[in-house]
Amino acid sequence: MPRRTTIIPDDNVYEGLARKRARVYGGVLALFRLVNDFFRRALGKGVKEELKRLLSSKKHAHVTAGEFEELRRELSRKLEA
Repeated sequence: MPRRTTIIPDDNVYEGLARKRARVYGGVLALFRLVNDFFRRALGKGVKEELKRLLSSKKHAHVTAGEFEELRRELSRKLEA
């Protein structure tokens, strides 16, 4: 569900956003789209970097094949319910 918030950018940031908004979306009412796109990209990069870090870090959990299979079955049951 979308949430409303107020963003108060510096004057030079707002002017840059306004120019880009006009260039990309061609209108004055699309600032929220530009800001949402920016945040989506920024958050996406953060998530990707965090996933890379987690995947490349040393793992401390030890799971047997049987424990993994039980977890897989339990998750499948929950998703099918």
